[in-house]
Amino acid sequence: MTYIGSLTGGSSSSSSSSSSALPSVSGGISGLASGVDTDSIVQGLMESAQEPLIQLLQQRQITQWKQDIYQRVGNTLTDLQNDLSSLQLQSTFLQTTATSSNSSVVSATSNGASANGSYSVTVQQLAAGATATSSQSLSTNSNYANTPIGQILGDSSSDTSLSFTLNGQTFKVNPQTDTINSILQDINSNPAAGVTGFYDSNAGKVVLQTDGTGSGAKMQVSSDDAGIFTNLFGLQPAQAVSYSFTGDSLTSSGTVDINGTHFQFTNGESLEDVTSQINAQAASTGVVASYDSSTNKLTLNPATTSQTLNFASTPAAGSSLDIDGTEVQFYDSSKESAPTDQNGIAIDVNGESASDIASAVANAISANGTLSGTLSAAASGSSLTLTALATGAGSDFTTSVPSAVTLGSQTLGTDSTPTTQTATFSGVPAAGDELSVDGQTFEFYDSSTGNAPTGTGVTAIDTHGLDANGVASAVASKLPNGVKGSASDGTLTLTASSNGATSLGVSYTPNAAITGVGTTDESDATGLYSGISVSDPLNYGGQTVLGQAYDASGDPVTDSADVAKNAYYTVNGYSTSSQSNQTDYNGTTLSLNAVTSSPVNISVAPDVDSIVQTITNFVQQYNETLQYIQGQYSTQPNNSYLPLTAAQAAQMTDTQVTEWNQKAQSGLLGNDTLLGGIMSSMETATTSMVSGQPTSEVNGQATQMNSLYSIGISPIDPYNGLSSGATAPGVTTTGYSTYGLLQINTDQLTAAIEANPTAVMDLFTASGSSSGSSGSSTNASSSDTGIAKQLYEAVSSSITQIQQQAGTGDTYDPTGPDASSSSSSSSTDDSSLLAYTLIDPNADLSTLFSTDDMDTSFIGEEISVMDSQATDMDSQLQSLQTRYQNEFSNMESAIEQVNSQSSYIVSMMGGSSSS
Repeated sequence: MTYIGSLTGGSSSSSSSSSSALPSVSGGISGLASGVDTDSIVQGLMESAQEPLIQLLQQRQITQWKQDIYQRVGNTLTDLQNDLSSLQLQSTFLQTTATSSNSSVVSATSNGASANGSYSVTVQQLAAGATATSSQSLSTNSNYANTPIGQILGDSSSDTSLSFTLNGQTFKVNPQTDTINSILQDINSNPAAGVTGFYDSNAGKVVLQTDGTGSGAKMQVSSDDAGIFTNLFGLQPAQAVSYSFTGDSLTSSGTVDINGTHFQFTNGESLEDVTSQINAQAASTGVVASYDSSTNKLTLNPATTSQTLNFASTPAAGSSLDIDGTEVQFYDSSKESAPTDQNGIAIDVNGESASDIASAVANAISANGTLSGTLSAAASGSSLTLTALATGAGSDFTTSVPSAVTLGSQTLGTDSTPTTQTATFSGVPAAGDELSVDGQTFEFYDSSTGNAPTGTGVTAIDTHGLDANGVASAVASKLPNGVKGSASDGTLTLTASSNGATSLGVSYTPNAAITGVGTTDESDATGLYSGISVSDPLNYGGQTVLGQAYDASGDPVTDSADVAKNAYYTVNGYSTSSQSNQTDYNGTTLSLNAVTSSPVNISVAPDVDSIVQTITNFVQQYNETLQYIQGQYSTQPNNSYLPLTAAQAAQMTDTQVTEWNQKAQSGLLGNDTLLGGIMSSMETATTSMVSGQPTSEVNGQATQMNSLYSIGISPIDPYNGLSSGATAPGVTTTGYSTYGLLQINTDQLTAAIEANPTAVMDLFTASGSSSGSSGSSTNASSSDTGIAKQLYEAVSSSITQIQQQAGTGDTYDPTGPDASSSSSSSSTDDSSLLAYTLIDPNADLSTLFSTDDMDTSFIGEEISVMDSQATDMDSQLQSLQTRYQNEFSNMESAIEQVNSQSSYIVSMMGGSSSS
């Protein structure tokens, strides 16, 4: 868009631009020789000559005002378009509301599109979090919780880097400075841990609670070598629970939650299978199961040790993994047969990824008779988590990756003997393994799967098709000059080429495809301090599909206040559970506030009030938009009020300048054909008929909801005003200027929605196959397309036309929250005043004109043409003023010369007489 100067709104001052583009009318004392005020003459001549430029600048300002008004019309249409966007959606009319017969026990909230219906809800148990407290009083001394823990634990060392991990979050502890309170504060400040705690000085106990509720709320602690939880907090790990059976299988089916993990058990399933299922998820639950077949007792133990192995790449064929004494051997089926060791596990690596191998090993462990009885295995991506099934010292286990090469002891030579050493190949080295001998590096690779390694001092050994002895022989053939070698049965014997006590410098570096191997012991165990939560949707109070739980003393386990629990509730006879007391049921949020003594009735029905309000908002925005456009269209221009010049404004007050500009800006789009077409298309859409609509009984009358009129929305009668019982939201005008604006009978609209909400929805949202045929103002068009969709198309097309005519730029929204309450174009509210610049023909037009290359609208290009014309006229005026000044300057010079000559003659004549 092109514009003049800094186009501010009503705040523009009455002063003109300060710089002048025309040469100064000076250069001496005006009329000194002639006695004539030549500067005033030039100024008068220029004022007359500037009139065409002033008229052009005024016309340019008027054209720009028209552009701004068009853009403001576009802003109002965009507001209406936004309302229509949601009015086209079925979800707008599917809003529901939920009510409860006893909200203090069970309250309900509709999620916008909840299914209609009535629900009878009973609550058997509320969800609760887990609590852990010190088993006995630590100290009731008021300073105890602020004492450095090093003094409490008896640790006088200078170690300042203790730590523990709670629910996956690691906490650093300095025993010299940290206290019970400071540790608890650190826990409270870490939301990811999901635990808060405090020290009860009255009882002398530490109290920890989970932030969440339900069986998944846990307190799992690991790497607590200093015993912060046991020795300092005085907490006891969770106790085991047992279930006794009369046989070796389950007698019922159902879903059981164990510490937040779901297990689906079936009637007749063996207890051994149940045990295997539970142990397969030990890493996530913190619980391992054991089954005593002699007593048919299933026991859940809370403490476990685990180890996570990471497969960085696919293991090489011939390599192996030792898991607690059982060998996992990797082979390539495209090159060799599977190993036949009956006690081991064979894993085919042919074409498998690291993740595939992790899963294969996990499955093999579960199927292995030896390992499945001591360990559970779970794969996640390329990670393999092994968890001990036993507790205490029985949970210890080891993992290792045997090296493909074992180096023998080096025997240093003497003056008469050379140095010797052996390297035994028990298998084929993996790709990337390196053997170093006397400064030379041998790097192994398989040419069928990769390229030969390169680099200074690197000798590549291709293992493709070789066995262990073949690899040893290949190395022997490429040894450096200082070393001799021979291979036999996979053993490479290395001998120095000369005598002397010189080391051969032999080392072997495997390219570890598996990391994380090592030894675990009971100190690695994860301590579970939140108890073992076992529940299912159909049973509660200690009962589950597994039966009645018993503690280590053989006493029944009932509802413990310390253990996390699920909420149990029943809806219309369907029993289910939730880990939270706020749960979603068929699109409705139920808030369980208390255990019920009698059923609570929940009713979900259409949210009639919200739908009525949405439609009312649309009617208001429609009226505000059409009213503003009508105001611009029906107001006639004040042709006697042209844009003010700087000279005119200088003689007026600021209020007078504002009022003048309001009159000058009024009616610029009077009877505009574009606005007329926009209003016509809007009115056509709102008076159209939607075919295919059903007939419903509304207030005792059969009504076909096929128009806005049928649901209580109709045009205002310009002569008689509003109908009885109707309102006109957004309308501030009266009389004939209300033509086309809408009124709404809220009672009738409410009754229509209550009678058939689907029909009302289709009236607005139906996706028809035809766009309808236009009709006159008295004969509405007919279409199978919803009115909101029709109107949206009309408004979108109008916005496009406005942008083609005037572009975009003015951000003032006449129907927005900051606009004047009056839609009249003659409003005296400064907030609606169009931007202006006082007309000054002496202004520097090069700084006032600016071109927006992005504005390709019709008016934008029209203004650009005016800018060029004004620039040309300004240049001509500067030349004309220069010519005037030169002519008067020459006249003054000539008169001065004549005066000089006359003076000379007079002086000569006077001189002659005296002689």
